[in-house]
Amino acid sequence: MIVNVFSPRPLSVRLHAASIIAAMVLATDALGAQRAEHAHNTPAAPGVPAAGQSRGERKEDSTQRSAEIPLLSRAPRIDGRIDAGEWDQARSLSGFVQLEPAEGTAASEATEVLVGRSEHTLYLAFIAHDGDMAKVRAKRTPRDAFANVADYVGIVIDPRMSGTRAQFFYFNPLGGQYDGTWSGDLDFSWDGVLRSAGTVGADRYVVEVAIPFSTITGAASGRSAWSVNIVRVVSRKSEESWWRPRSRAQRTNVFSEFGTFTGVTEPGSAKGVTEVIPTVIGSSATRGTSWPGSTNSVGVTAREMLGPWARLEATWHPDFSAVAADAPQLAFGERYALYYPEKRPFFLEGADQFAVPRAHMDSDPMRLLHTRTIGQARDGARVLLTPPGGFLGAMFVRQDSLTGGHDGSTAVFRAIKRGPNSSRFGVLATHRDHETAGENDVLSADAQIHLIANSVLTAQAAGSSTHDTTGTRRALAWYLDLARDNGSSFQQITYRRVPPAFAADAGFIPRTDMQQVVGHIGRYWRPKGRALLYVLPMYQVVEYWTGDGRRTDRDLMPHVEFGLTRATSITMAWRYGDEEFRGTRHNYSKYGFWLNSAPRTWLDLVSAVTFGSRVRYDGDLTHADRSYSARYAELKNTLNLKAGASGSVEATVAWRRFAGNGLTGASTMSAREVWVGQVVGTYQLDNQSFVRVTYDYDADMDRGAGSVLLGRELNYGTQAHVGFRWQDIDAVGGNSTATSQTARLAFVRLSYLWRR
Repeated sequence: MIVNVFSPRPLSVRLHAASIIAAMVLATDALGAQRAEHAHNTPAAPGVPAAGQSRGERKEDSTQRSAEIPLLSRAPRIDGRIDAGEWDQARSLSGFVQLEPAEGTAASEATEVLVGRSEHTLYLAFIAHDGDMAKVRAKRTPRDAFANVADYVGIVIDPRMSGTRAQFFYFNPLGGQYDGTWSGDLDFSWDGVLRSAGTVGADRYVVEVAIPFSTITGAASGRSAWSVNIVRVVSRKSEESWWRPRSRAQRTNVFSEFGTFTGVTEPGSAKGVTEVIPTVIGSSATRGTSWPGSTNSVGVTAREMLGPWARLEATWHPDFSAVAADAPQLAFGERYALYYPEKRPFFLEGADQFAVPRAHMDSDPMRLLHTRTIGQARDGARVLLTPPGGFLGAMFVRQDSLTGGHDGSTAVFRAIKRGPNSSRFGVLATHRDHETAGENDVLSADAQIHLIANSVLTAQAAGSSTHDTTGTRRALAWYLDLARDNGSSFQQITYRRVPPAFAADAGFIPRTDMQQVVGHIGRYWRPKGRALLYVLPMYQVVEYWTGDGRRTDRDLMPHVEFGLTRATSITMAWRYGDEEFRGTRHNYSKYGFWLNSAPRTWLDLVSAVTFGSRVRYDGDLTHADRSYSARYAELKNTLNLKAGASGSVEATVAWRRFAGNGLTGASTMSAREVWVGQVVGTYQLDNQSFVRVTYDYDADMDRGAGSVLLGRELNYGTQAHVGFRWQDIDAVGGNSTATSQTARLAFVRLSYLWRR
């Protein structure tokens, strides 16, 4: 049944793909005949109440965590200190249980959480005990600048008890905030208005938090119960523990293992909130040169909470957020477009609702909406509705061209219906009008269904219609993904079909005219040791065909990941296969090594090394249609050094080198290498204020760029930035010759959140 769906190739090819997947599934069952688990049974700390009970109450069943949240007569002061009497009426929660590395055993470090509320605000105090505070990673960071490795505490809230989407609020030991949405992946793009503060002591750190109900989507609806869970991470031990115990077997359905807060709201607490965020940007560029986005502008974004589940948003000249820089990427030798994330605040609210969530690590549903394709937005409006059991969203944005004229518009509609067992069903429609260059329409349907045996089926069907001067083209694209993860092993198979005529101008589709089958399996082995936490052998196979069934590419990758203490993981891989480009087939074989490590509180390291052979697509004018298999090496390192609690320097270097090896015409092509680098130095004056210095260098283009930025960010609306940027550019003179110049830009950006 599966084979007939996956490909129009002859039966022998389809059986070949099916046999690979079948062997992979059977292999994971054979590997799992014996499973060894950690046996760390650390007793709960004496004197700390068990989860879900106040001091002196009887301990309850840890798998049925529920707590009634009391109304506090006096709001606590949010300063990171437990003052006498201010938390006496709060509910005390403790008894955290490990998910990693020793599933089901008591947390090695005691954590107590005090919870209370006023009529409109949820209050929490996290008391995180630790026997070795010198190794706790307590650093000041910008908001949502979640470190590769960090100690943190936090709460995850699903106020509608939807089972498919929640908001998370995480905090480092100094009260730094990391918030966002969780609906398959953690998405840090959403920001809320809340207060937090933290202090570090001799044997514990304390974080106090105040979260208004208006910040928690749907919290002010009058519902008296929320689905919640509370987490603590001890980075040096790679330990993750939860108030309501979680199991690895429910990785694809985490919300089924949440506890409950009752009595969190009162009738009549639902009140509308109005937000207005005016933004002013003033800039001055070097005379005689152009700088994209250097014009002065005044803009405004307004939001009106029409009720507990409806909000209306409008914007005029939305901020492009030029204060943030894209991570460096190598664009040398690539056949397909590079992906850059959205960073503009207007487009970030509810962004996860417009997308299809990933079901597993290698899931990659079609990105039919990618708002970064909306370049110079002039104005726009959005309506976001979150009724019980669903979501409705509509957006309309008008765009300007780089020269300032009108350049069409983008319209989007999204609807989601949530089903039983965390399943969801949705439709998405986009319309892109390019003014004089035609228009594009996409209509799609998607579903994510949780099946038995920890399996998730994700499906998308999308039809596109493109009309321009060459005529009208229509096409239908498909995506199917079946993932199973029971905590000790996983299996995944994906099919994707994107015809050559398919286009999603408002989305990101890096490759068309292809069919793709991906199979991926892995099996955890957890030895009884302290240094080695797990070994994860994996195998992945990827095959591509053209739309008419001709195989073009095959990619095979056996790899293994080692999880160690001190927040360290090591992955080794061998990747081999063949690839066709413009009628010529090439073989390749390469080896990879990836390291993520935080061996000290002052050091984070991410390193990737790949070498072997790879297909090069030559971009030289004299060899525009040439490709060849070449010796290849690539290195990407990111080193983050921390100075005390406030300072850090992060350096990223990406280097790639190709060299002809005598295959397929390579003898006439010379070796070539390119590297780019970025250095970012940051000093946090406090959790809201910082100074940041960056420098980027592209050796291939022999161009540099740099910036200095002073910022204060109280929340997503109230911010102030003063900065200076410069970059090398090529300016064209009167004789049409390019000369190297340095463009300079000084700018001030001010915004203020007015809230009623």
